[in-house]
Amino acid sequence: MSKLSIILGPLMGGSGKDYCPDCGCDMQSNGVCPDCGYGEENGKEEDEKENGEESSHMQAMMDLRDDLQRIVEKLGRLISNGD
Repeated sequence: MSKLSIILGPLMGGSGKDYCPDCGCDMQSNGVCPDCGYGEENGKEEDEKENGEESSHMQAMMDLRDDLQRIVEKLGRLISNGD
C-alpha cells in the first residue's frame, strides 16, 4: 500500500485500519508491525523518552510565549497612557 493512501485513507472514509508508518504493512491490534517490528517495547521506551523531552521543550516554549504576551500587554498600556 502506498504511503499516500495510508495517510489519506482515513480522511477519505477508508477502513480505519492502522498501518505501519515505517513500512506501510497492516499493524497488529497491539500496535506492533509484524514485518519490521515497529512499536515493540524498545521503540516504546525511546518514544516515551522523546515525548518527555518534547513536552519539557513545549512547556518552556509556552512559558516564554506567556512572558512575551505579558510584556506586549504592558507595552500596550504604557503606549495608551502616554508614559
